[in-house]
Amino acid sequence: MQQDSVYEIVVQDTQNRDWQGRIRFPATGEEQPFDSLLELLALMKQHLPGSPDGPHIS
Repeated sequence: MQQDSVYEIVVQDTQNRDWQGRIRFPATGEEQPFDSLLELLALMKQHLPGSPDGPHIS
């Protein structure tokens, strides 16, 4: 069984021990930059199906 990617992460740099890069959501084609691991985790949480902050599946 093949699963689709929920997100794709590209880490482009590190500054002050934090990752910087971009995250892409293949389902929507949306792409957003992030400047820290905390920001990356927040973006991931927002886009997880069933998450209180994310899309809801009926």
